Amino acid sequence: VANLYPLMTMTIAGREQATTLLEGSMALWRTHMEGLAALVFLVAILVPLLRILGSLWVLGLVAYFAGNLEEAEARAVESLQLSEETGDRKLESFLRAALGIIAFERGQFEEAHRHLGESLEMSVAIGDRLNTALLLEGLCRLAAAESNWSLALRLGGAAAGLREAAGAQSIPLWQDRVDEACQKALTNLGQEAGTAVFEGGRSLEYIEAVSLARGSGESREAARSG
Repeated sequence: VANLYPLMTMTIAGREQATTLLEGSMALWRTHMEGLAALVFLVAILVPLLRILGSLWVLGLVAYFAGNLEEAEARAVESLQLSEETGDRKLESFLRAALGIIAFERGQFEEAHRHLGESLEMSVAIGDRLNTALLLEGLCRLAAAESNWSLALRLGGAAAGLREAAGAQSIPLWQDRVDEACQKALTNLGQEAGTAVFEGGRSLEYIEAVSLARGSGESREAARSG
């Protein structure tokens, strides 16, 4: 925000002219001082903006796990707007997933599925497999909340498979919630049958896991109408 305010104000021929850091960086670029222009942009504009963005979402995560969904949503929306302005599609995809998960926690299942679906398409487009795993976990919890036990376990297994392939674990506080959904599904399906479904999901290739996530909406509708 500070970069929108004048860095220097001068009066030339009776007219007051102001220059911001952004305008100064652009002026350096136009005078073929690309290196210096890039340095000014990086140090004075981009890095501070990314720090603000990161700080906002850290506050959002703290609020989410503390159960303050209103605060978490507000921070996610602010971070999303900034990520769109900076063109950070990876973070934008993650934040759309976050909004879907927050909607789920509020019992707004249709909105949750919409946000998760949007995030899925962005994640696939940029090849972000870890965010795809997060989306599968969110959809797993959504399916379990709607008593679609087989779908929940298949999605949970697919997420576990993607994380194992990437060698990246989820944070414990989140994993506990995913495990709770899977355990509930196992209890309702039966340990043996449920484990087979979970392992079937775990063995899916990436593109198969994506197809499963994309088709989860249709599976939800079928389960609800059935």
